[in-house]
Amino acid sequence: EDYCRELYAEDRLVCLVSKANEISERETISVSDLRDFPLVQKGTANFARMLDPAIPPSAYRVSRDSMLISLVASDVAAAVIPYYTAIGCLESDPDKKVGLIDIEGDPEIRFYLVYLPSAKNNPVIRLLGGFLRQKQETLLEQGVF
Repeated sequence: EDYCRELYAEDRLVCLVSKANEISERETISVSDLRDFPLVQKGTANFARMLDPAIPPSAYRVSRDSMLISLVASDVAAAVIPYYTAIGCLESDPDKKVGLIDIEGDPEIRFYLVYLPSAKNNPVIRLLGGFLRQKQETLLEQGVF
């Protein structure tokens, strides 16, 4: 059975790096350059490997933003994450030790609500879909995307 999907959000991927690393002075980084860095990923989403499967697996995997910021700030690893997530990390970095670099080509990423067609009329799916559409509209109005 095919799945139904509704676009929740569009974003682009960026690289979060320590300001202590000389690469932080660059405006962009290429996907091939990312192979040279130990990477940290948050949760199960390995965005770097989505860009290029030849990028080695992440050296670290964390569950919280604070752990991700700590590893990046100490120049142990870099992170490839959605821009919106990176902005949140920058705002929660009290010592301002991390910065972001655009990835060449501005790689896009899309997030979807995916469900079975039989669930289309389910009240929870309808409410969740409506909530996600409203959130996307609000983010667009605020200029986040």
